[in-house]
Amino acid sequence: MKCSICECEKFINTTPERPFKVCATCEAMERHRALWNLIKDGIVQDAKILDISPISKYIFSGYLKKHRPDVTYTGVDKYRNGNPKDKRDSAFCDMYFDLVDMPKFIEDGVFDLVIMQHVIEEIDDYKTCLKNISNVLKKEGKAFLEIPSYDYLFEHVKQPPNNYGNVWQFSKGALFYELKELFEEVEVVNYEEGGFIGNFFVCKK
Repeated sequence: MKCSICECEKFINTTPERPFKVCATCEAMERHRALWNLIKDGIVQDAKILDISPISKYIFSGYLKKHRPDVTYTGVDKYRNGNPKDKRDSAFCDMYFDLVDMPKFIEDGVFDLVIMQHVIEEIDDYKTCLKNISNVLKKEGKAFLEIPSYDYLFEHVKQPPNNYGNVWQFSKGALFYELKELFEEVEVVNYEEGGFIGNFFVCKK
């Protein structure tokens, strides 16, 4: 098994259920590698990419700067040190703002690709954030959104912030139809990586 981002063959923080959990070199987890496998062949020449709350300076900024210098990458986060409930270094990002306020910082129709993993469930006004993501995409642009959601829920459940700062448990069905109101095409793509199972909403403007 090789990391699909940096090709390292060593993994850390592993368990019997997740033998390839974290890449020892670039720190990519299964979900980061799965996302990269989805997007890497579809990044157009001179693409403009918005990465919302990136996990590290290498994923995906460092890789793209090294291997795709034609691409314009912008990493954004609300905090320089991660969510107060889930602290990490995000001082490498290019911009800092609340996604609810995105129109104050980014014009509509700018990006070819938006990447967001495990963010929306932390935001009270998630609907405005999803609308803002749709608005900043160019025509034919795509958003790859990894949003934890559940088949057994018929409606979203609001909750006090958990240990990761999540305030929503989303119904997968209800979320799919909300996304359909904002994007021309919405597809749920499942993935399995080293014993870990997840899915992305792939949304086309």
